[in-house]
Amino acid sequence: MALTSTTTFDITGATQTLTYFNPAQVDQIIFSSNQITFASISSFNLAKSDLLLYCQFLNIFNNLLFANFPSVSASVNSPWPVCQFDFSETNVGVKKLIYTQISQGTAVQTINYLPIATAAAFTARGAPVVISLQEFFMYVLMNNQYAIQVGLN
Repeated sequence: MALTSTTTFDITGATQTLTYFNPAQVDQIIFSSNQITFASISSFNLAKSDLLLYCQFLNIFNNLLFANFPSVSASVNSPWPVCQFDFSETNVGVKKLIYTQISQGTAVQTINYLPIATAAAFTARGAPVVISLQEFFMYVLMNNQYAIQVGLN
């Protein structure tokens, strides 16, 4: 079954939620109080086509934030908190494309794509992780670049 997603929003409560399913829920990203929360998740795997869908659904969610909550644009071009974005390609026996994001010492997202298997492994998040909107915007940009590299491999 292909990856699917649901985006729900509450204009009055100023929240928006992106939930991914494959076929059960595998990940969730929540906007509330001008910050983003990545829900706790178990590790999961996605086929290459589903990983590319994951990134597309993320773009849609990001675009909807600007459409549904105009105040979000005030966070564009603001400073980041202490965070790290890391994208690496290794080829020691097996080629891997690895995306890692760490916010204030806590792992937000780790994706390990193996071109030979045409599949990606997402690392578990033991507890919800909250990041700023500024950091989320960079996450979206990095995911777009990651999707391009995955598509080429």
